[in-house]
Amino acid sequence: MSIKRVLLFFLLIQSLFVIATVKPNIILIQADDLGWDDLGIHGNPYIETPALDGFAQGGIQFTNYYVNSVCAPTRASLLTGRHFLRTGVSHVHGGKDFINLKETLLSETLKENGYKTGFWGKWHSGHSTGYFPWERGFDEAYMAALYKHKNSFGSLNDKDVKHQKWASEVITDYAINFIQQNKEQPFFAYLSYLTPHGPLVAPDGLIEKYKSKGLSKNLSTLYAMIEQMDSCINRLLIELDKNDLTENTIILFMSDNGPAFIGGSLNDEDRQIRYHSEMKGHKGNLWENGVRSPLFIFWPKQLSSSIDNRLIDVTDIYPTLVDLAGGKKLSKQLPLDGKSFVDYFSDTETVNQKQVFNYVHVDWANHFVPYDINRFTDEYNPYDRDEKLNIQVDSQMISIRQGDFKLLKNGFPVRNTNFEDYNYLLFNIEEDRTELNDLKKEYPQKYEEMKAELDSWYLNILLDDHSLTSPVFFINSANSTILGKASQRISDKLVNAGFFLTGWNNANQKAEYNIEVTEEGWYNTILEFSEFENESEFKVKIGEKSVNSVVKEKGKTTLGKIYIDKGQQRLVVQNAKVSNKTKLGSTRLMTVYLEKISNEK
Repeated sequence: MSIKRVLLFFLLIQSLFVIATVKPNIILIQADDLGWDDLGIHGNPYIETPALDGFAQGGIQFTNYYVNSVCAPTRASLLTGRHFLRTGVSHVHGGKDFINLKETLLSETLKENGYKTGFWGKWHSGHSTGYFPWERGFDEAYMAALYKHKNSFGSLNDKDVKHQKWASEVITDYAINFIQQNKEQPFFAYLSYLTPHGPLVAPDGLIEKYKSKGLSKNLSTLYAMIEQMDSCINRLLIELDKNDLTENTIILFMSDNGPAFIGGSLNDEDRQIRYHSEMKGHKGNLWENGVRSPLFIFWPKQLSSSIDNRLIDVTDIYPTLVDLAGGKKLSKQLPLDGKSFVDYFSDTETVNQKQVFNYVHVDWANHFVPYDINRFTDEYNPYDRDEKLNIQVDSQMISIRQGDFKLLKNGFPVRNTNFEDYNYLLFNIEEDRTELNDLKKEYPQKYEEMKAELDSWYLNILLDDHSLTSPVFFINSANSTILGKASQRISDKLVNAGFFLTGWNNANQKAEYNIEVTEEGWYNTILEFSEFENESEFKVKIGEKSVNSVVKEKGKTTLGKIYIDKGQQRLVVQNAKVSNKTKLGSTRLMTVYLEKISNEK
């Protein structure tokens, strides 16, 4: 071999080594309530999503990618690589949407691997001190107000900000600015759009465009919201090209759950048009349309255009991105449920042995005709450890996908279903994506094996230390807040309605909260009620100390000051005396405020 050929061979090997070792930038884009059928590339004849369609065609399209059926659980699985029930998240409100602080987030791990990290948009993973995105591994974070699509406002690194722009534009602007400032080093940019979650609102011109296609105003508005997001994503892609970043940037696009039912805004005709693939279900249940998400991965010169039918789920994103970032994990990392699928990028033949487990609270089955967050049930009430270990698996809405087969427990009727028994349904999803044919009788052994696997999984997950737990609230020199809806334990007849705690119509009712006092001292104790009827005496107790006062009206009432010692404690709010019995729902506890006033004992 000539010297010239040897030199060329050496340079080729060296260039391949550089490509393999240079850390890629990572952009993660997530839509909110976007369904599989809401994209042009998936056959929607009305919607126009040219940026995402081109993006998908230029990369890998995963056709068997599963998320959870509602938003906070999906985000918990995405950020931790663990099934959301293990992380302390089990629902979307009521304090059940806080990722436990002992969990390691993707942002923290990527920082450990040398990445600059940024987040903008919907943060549904905890909303009190210690849980905000700027406290959990993000160097820059904009937590947008939910769901303010027009004239977005929120908190940027814990400072209030307002904008005279659409939320999709604001999220994109922040991301572009972050990329420009950090393009000389590896970066992780997480854009969490609010689109197309309700309320339905979009620029008038785009709405009229879809109305001219013969669609209703509300469906036109929903599609206009998606097209507006698509144009913002296109602006982001153009910016990457301008800065010569495209080739070394891996970009992922996904949704957080299936399409929302949006009772009262979309009618049956709208949904018939929107669900054109005829997959069953919607957000909030475990039928295919509720949990199957688009997943497009685009990485020029590294990934060729392809369609991958292998089974993966949202827990797999964390280990995959960590592998791409260098593979270094934090020492406190808890065991992952997800598996890296980096090998799929170069290996198109290997068949995986992935199993996908899913869960949704059974009350969500009835939430969508129409949805009403203020109705009073016990779905947001807290569990203590004994209660959660006594939960009966027979009453749960759970599923398992294993190879081509899916077993669905307690699926409940939706449009185009007519099964005699919904207790367990077995489908071959690869042959029957619309879930028409129950195959229990045709495959009795497969059914029994999957049933045992599913029931065992759910019972074992209840043993996890973080499953079905309530958050801890931090008390320090800032004006600390304890959210009424996020109790550790409540008395009989009290009801957690998702955003507030109600049912205060009997003496000696109480709600208990976990607190961590990081700065001891004297604190003013304040209760805030959004609704209040009749005069009652309330007491707040922390350890052996307490303060009490009569509450006469809604708003804030100062009970008095109390000295709080440092460390973990239990705070109790008690209805000490009721002058007149009140109606259910007329007294709504929102927040307990503890305002630091002195360090002196």
